[in-house]
Amino acid sequence: MALGGYGSFAFTFGDTTDDAHEVEHKALLDALEPGFSPEEDTAHEIETYAHALALAMIWDANERLANQAIPEKMLDALTDWEQILKLKPTLDQSDQARRAAVAAKLRGLINNALPDIEAASRKAAGGNFHSVVVVDPDDVISYWVGGIPGPPGLEWSSTRALIGVRLTKTGLSDAQFNEVRAAVVNALDPMLPAWMTFSVGVGSSFTCGQSIVGQDYL
Repeated sequence: MALGGYGSFAFTFGDTTDDAHEVEHKALLDALEPGFSPEEDTAHEIETYAHALALAMIWDANERLANQAIPEKMLDALTDWEQILKLKPTLDQSDQARRAAVAAKLRGLINNALPDIEAASRKAAGGNFHSVVVVDPDDVISYWVGGIPGPPGLEWSSTRALIGVRLTKTGLSDAQFNEVRAAVVNALDPMLPAWMTFSVGVGSSFTCGQSIVGQDYL
């Protein structure tokens, strides 16, 4: 909220950086023809003040409209984008988390290369991000009924399209780590195509090797 002569209060305090209303008002006053008084509280000054307010409102509306195309800033169009992208936010999900889900989904539609996956994971996990790992083609394991039998729960599974996200737990309680892990899952789940799977866990010793998910994964 702006404060001072161009805001909602009659006095100024805090940052006095010019806002759109003030910029427009000064520009209109500078453009007055000779003979029109720019002095405060004159009819011409009051009229330009009102015109500047209308222009500032248009300026702000245009900026707000432009933000609706930027996932990290959208507000009015957030629900519309969620419907378009088939996202179903929970009742307790924050606007920030909803915007992150929209951004992840849009990234997945455009590009979900390994650098994009790493960038999304790093952004979601912050300082607790360790690395993204994939299975070497020579180490791929695939289980299927009637072919290579897998252990219980993994009868139909493969590491061919498995992405592993390794996190660190340094300085985090179990609850805090679960929040970080959930943030990574929420970022990647709408981003990755249906044929790709991923696992998020902790431990620098993890390798995508002889099991579908490593022993350090949760």
